[in-house]
Amino acid sequence: MVPLIRALVFVLAALVVGCAERDPNRLIIYSPHGRELLSHFAREFEAENPGVTVQYLDMGSQEILDRIRSERANPQADVWWGAPSGMFVRAAEEGLLDPVRPTWEGAVPEGSKDADGRWLGTYLTPEVIAYNEDVLGPEDAPADWDDVLDPRWRDKVLIRDPLASGTMRAIFAAIMYREYRATGGFEAGYEWLLRLDAQTKEYVLNPTLLYQKLARQEGLVTLWDLPDIETIRATTELPLNYVIAESATPVVVDAIAVVAGSANPELAGREPPPASRGGRAVFPDSGAHGHPGRFATGVAPRSPAGDPSDGRRSGLHRGERVGVAAALGPRDPGPRA
Repeated sequence: MVPLIRALVFVLAALVVGCAERDPNRLIIYSPHGRELLSHFAREFEAENPGVTVQYLDMGSQEILDRIRSERANPQADVWWGAPSGMFVRAAEEGLLDPVRPTWEGAVPEGSKDADGRWLGTYLTPEVIAYNEDVLGPEDAPADWDDVLDPRWRDKVLIRDPLASGTMRAIFAAIMYREYRATGGFEAGYEWLLRLDAQTKEYVLNPTLLYQKLARQEGLVTLWDLPDIETIRATTELPLNYVIAESATPVVVDAIAVVAGSANPELAGREPPPASRGGRAVFPDSGAHGHPGRFATGVAPRSPAGDPSDGRRSGLHRGERVGVAAALGPRDPGPRA
């Protein structure tokens, strides 16, 4: 009986906390963007809005969507920042997002924002092949998506848990689309994913563990996104680098939205710091790398690559062209390893 009473007390306490009136000066953000970028944003926003406290929960994109769904009757977040735009489309269709009309909305092209203002694209996120540069040079790393299936990489590939990750879902969807376009069916795409699974040593719980395991050489290669790898390179000593696939790479529109039923809708709808608004560099002094405003070019922005004094900054040294429509380019019709 005592354990039951304790459980009931715990549940009642949780309900009281959940139903308590929220602090009108606290902004809660759900985001997959990582501690480095989120902490910098929090400082900038608090500096422009004295008396406001920004709190954030760092989790996978799919985890955010699932959590917002589960909290629909009692929303806890004010802002959802970061995920492929397709996830925001689904959330908007489910009534999980409220419209907002910031002054920089006009800088975001059609197709990269919701017509009713329920979500807005913030920057483009190219997907890349990342590797441990203490072991591999750019000439040794897989140069293209199909190269990751070569037998030499068996048990050397680490993959972020795709059930929680919008990035991995975007990459897998692009592979499926490429194979469907080439064959007219889904079988080849599933075969490709099965072959990747055979190469994979571990499905990693979260991005931080992915970076650490790659740095410790528990695996040598992964598939991930360019902004996160550049942020890690700029803010840590972890020996990570990347290549842009030679054929093409999927590029997703990363977006932001106000959560429907936000306890602080006025606060959630305020202008972000100038460095985060559309068409401007995202926190250029923070080491966080995104590419806002580059929605229409079809070409990935080029990182500093020509400085011989810094061998780590290889930038986009393979294949500039990217597929904004999440197409990975023509499939090699020849035999694959």
